Formats: sequence, C-alpha cells, structure tokens
Amino acid sequence: MYNWKFQRLYGNENFNDRLIEDLCAAFIDGMGISTYSKEDIRQRLSHCQLLGVLEGEDGSVYGSIMVSVPETPLDGKYFIWGNGGYLAKAAQKRAVWRQILEKVEACFPEKDFGWIGCRTQNPLMMRSYGLFGKLYPFEGDYGDTEGQMLMDYMLQHVEHVRDVPELFRHKGICKALYREYNIGKLGDYPVNINGQIERQLDRWGFDRDNGDSLVVVAKLPAKDTKSPLSLETYIPVRDSYQELFEKTA
Repeated sequence: MYNWKFQRLYGNENFNDRLIEDLCAAFIDGMGISTYSKEDIRQRLSHCQLLGVLEGEDGSVYGSIMVSVPETPLDGKYFIWGNGGYLAKAAQKRAVWRQILEKVEACFPEKDFGWIGCRTQNPLMMRSYGLFGKLYPFEGDYGDTEGQMLMDYMLQHVEHVRDVPELFRHKGICKALYREYNIGKLGDYPVNINGQIERQLDRWGFDRDNGDSLVVVAKLPAKDTKSPLSLETYIPVRDSYQELFEKTA
C-alpha cells in the first residue's frame, strides 16, 4: 500500500540529507540512471512550489513528484506543471496516481486549476495525462487556436518549455533534449505499451533514442464534470479515450 504526501514549498526549506538521499535512491532505482545526484534533487526542488513524496507502509520513499505553479493564470485558470516525477520499480503500476490531482488542488485552495502538463518521453506518462482531460498534442494541436495560446503561455511562464534549445511548436517536440547529457532514452521503461501512441509519435518524427522529449498538457474539465480516475492501473476511463489517437491519425 502506497500513499502520496504533499508539502507546499516557499523557497526557504532546509531539506534534511536523509530525505534527499531517499529521493535520489528512488530515482536511480526507478529510472535506471546512476548519474543523478543529491545536488540535482536540491536544484530541482529550488524551482518548485510543491513536493509530493510516495511512501510505503514501511515508511520508505518509493517515488516523488515535483510541481511548479506559475503565478500567472492561463485563460482564468491556473496551470500545474510537473517539474519531475518518478517511481521506484516496486511501486510502478501500483501507486495510487488518482490521488495526485486531488492533493495538488488541496494544497492550493485559493487557486482554480484548469491545466496540467509535463515534459516526458515515457508513453505511460503520456497515456496517464490523457485521463485528466483533453490531451495536447494528441487531441488538440499546439498550432490550433487554443493550442497556440497554450504554447505561448508555456514559452513565457514554464522554464522547461521556454529553455528548450530546439522546439517543434505544433507538436511540442523537444528535439535531442537529452543529448547534451549523452543520453537518448531517459529512464528504464517499456515503450511498446500502446502501439497507437508510438505510431503517432513516429508520424511526427519523434525520436526517443536521439533524446527527444514531448510537452504534454491536459485541459482539466470543469469541476462538476470530473469523474473518478483510475490511473494506478493505466486503464483508460474516459469515454473518448479509445478514439484519442485515431482522431489524430
């Protein structure tokens, strides 16, 4: 049994070494990358407004999600940006993902959220974000009216989009992003879990092995239309999900 615990950050936190070590260990275990350091964790946290830690029944740390919330809303709604997230292998596909959105919103009761996004190579993450709402760039294109507004906003307010050296705007593809770290595929995860996702990415020229990453954003439905999520098993629950990738073929 796993449980997410969230802590709002204000920029003056003094995280103890044990927590940082545990976060780093979970990253290395889950991602299969040994070059990530405690300083990398501290640096990432310095740019976040919220830290979520996944704890097991034994009290150990099994994962983390780091969240940024830009001060400026988009079209009247605030934006949740995942600055980084990972799970230790023991918790993958078993963590209660549906808690995340509820707990993030509970940490910011003064804000009305309308968007949630991240930058990822992982098709499991792309699929999971599709359960939150209309998913860019699959159900919408960053070149259409709303998509352009969304991309313009991220280029101004989201560091992980603004600082991409080579960005294909219409599809949100960050070309060769991880090549500067001598990495192509960032992490240890399967890529054949959904052939529709991979075929669509191939059509767009997405090259994971060359370090490409994708900016994905879900438009959250109005609060009175939200339905319970079941992200822990990566099983789609939205009625439109089966058509999600067919519509953009």
